[in-house]
Amino acid sequence: MAGRGVRAVDFNYRATAQDMTEPADLATSGALKVAASTTFPLTAREEAYTASTSGHVRGKLVITTG
Repeated sequence: MAGRGVRAVDFNYRATAQDMTEPADLATSGALKVAASTTFPLTAREEAYTASTSGHVRGKLVITTG
């Protein structure tokens, strides 16, 4: 890779319970919001899969059951 001018770094991180405390508190309090960009009903799961693998979904893709 170096011969082609590519620099690579191997990075591995294992979150601890302590690392996840703040994000969990934010999610529980409602302060952490994640916008769903595309929502599909469960009956359209094949279309949801196609959208997710086509590279055209920005943000989160949500499949609803209700």
